[in-house]
Amino acid sequence: MYTAIGWVGMITFLVAYGLVANDKLKSTGILYNMLNIVGAVCIAYSLIPVEAWSTIVLEGCFVLIGIRAIYKVVKK
Repeated sequence: MYTAIGWVGMITFLVAYGLVANDKLKSTGILYNMLNIVGAVCIAYSLIPVEAWSTIVLEGCFVLIGIRAIYKVVKK
């Protein structure tokens, strides 16, 4: 189960990046940041069994950055 969720996270990151790189999505938009949050949570979850704490913390930082970016958009 952990591996499958990690794959979902990886694919989510790639889709988000591909959409931004091809001008289909704005990098400052809510959807892009939601995709990044979901991807980061999935990848962090998939790393729990191997105790890859540095990468789990990194993914946590991506979640916080995404939340902050969404807050800025909603606040406007």
